Amino acid sequence: MVGVVFDLTPPEIDDLDIKEYNSKVKEILKLKKRKEKTYKELSIGENTLHYKGWKSLTYGEYLDTLNYAKEDKIEYLYAIFYRVEISPQTPLNKRELEPYDFDIDHRAKFLENADIKYFFTIKKDMEKLDEIINKNYRTIFEEAENTDVTQIKDAREKQMFLHNQRIKQAYNQNAWEYTTHALSGEDPTKYNAVHNLPLFTVLNSLKLSKSLELKNKTKG
Repeated sequence: MVGVVFDLTPPEIDDLDIKEYNSKVKEILKLKKRKEKTYKELSIGENTLHYKGWKSLTYGEYLDTLNYAKEDKIEYLYAIFYRVEISPQTPLNKRELEPYDFDIDHRAKFLENADIKYFFTIKKDMEKLDEIINKNYRTIFEEAENTDVTQIKDAREKQMFLHNQRIKQAYNQNAWEYTTHALSGEDPTKYNAVHNLPLFTVLNSLKLSKSLELKNKTKG
């Protein structure tokens, strides 16, 4: 967290003396006390962006949040979660925010100096989303019971088993890419359409497919 908040690499963190390090930790603790507040608007200069909650994320937006979070690209997370307002909220309609088709590199550059307090709003939501996915969609990611390859005596059957294991390993390493490919009917020209689907539409579809797969295996 010291590295993320103060934009320090591991070697730079290692070079901090204990006094500097403790000072930065104390600053983070102060920030964490404020993190429970949800910031629905991000103000920078004369511009105000509005928060897009995790419930309305598209599948593509979710995949990008995972990648940018892994790379500690906070300004890119800001660009995904805080958007330009197209039409204001009214008693009859929700606020409409811009679609995810802007130049994210340009937007992230603009948001580089945004206050770190907005990060904690995003972090809290991403943790909540992760909790929901692990709780309600766990079956999507569960592996079937492993077979002991040493118990397979038939050479041809063993070769087929090892082949399938290599395919499964490749899938696990690139699960979301394979999922996108499958949902698009293996048609790369339809990737954008899949990415624009609501995240929970995709998760529910995957959960149903996995349930049917397990049901058919049980029958078999």
